[in-house]
Amino acid sequence: MKKLTIYIPSYNRSASLLRQLYSLQSDIDKDKIQIIVRDNFSEDKGYVNIKNYCLKNNITYRRNSSNIGPELNQFEGF
Repeated sequence: MKKLTIYIPSYNRSASLLRQLYSLQSDIDKDKIQIIVRDNFSEDKGYVNIKNYCLKNNITYRRNSSNIGPELNQFEGF
């Protein structure tokens, strides 16, 4: 059972998000911590890199089908 969830809402910041994910991956115990990235329908094409990175590293990635605004993106699914 995971003890901590790191939830990262994101929009159009793929380069900085990828750096953040690299950093988190090297510092966490994957058996105890899960990471969820919630993409608010980013318009930059870097989201494809984020999605692929998440798939390869057992990180949950969810992308909205439209931009639902920062507040809803932050709390959607809880």
